[in-house]
Amino acid sequence: MVQQWEYLEIRVGGGWWFDSAGQRGMGNHLNPETETGQLPWSSPIPRLQELGRDGWELVGTVAGPELGGYKLFLKRAIAVAE
Repeated sequence: MVQQWEYLEIRVGGGWWFDSAGQRGMGNHLNPETETGQLPWSSPIPRLQELGRDGWELVGTVAGPELGGYKLFLKRAIAVAE
């Protein structure tokens, strides 16, 4: 049996994050390390925690000034009926 994958892209920058499934959110979440202060960038941390619980794995990142932020790439296995 060949494993099949579902992919998701999250773009982070400018105080917002957007994903290829149509979800979006605003940054400025509390720092999870200290629970004080604001993160200095658009934080997709709550969304990533939710995706991790749903079986998604982070498989790549891309950053650069031309992006105005960075991109995260995730995948998860698709259940295929035999």
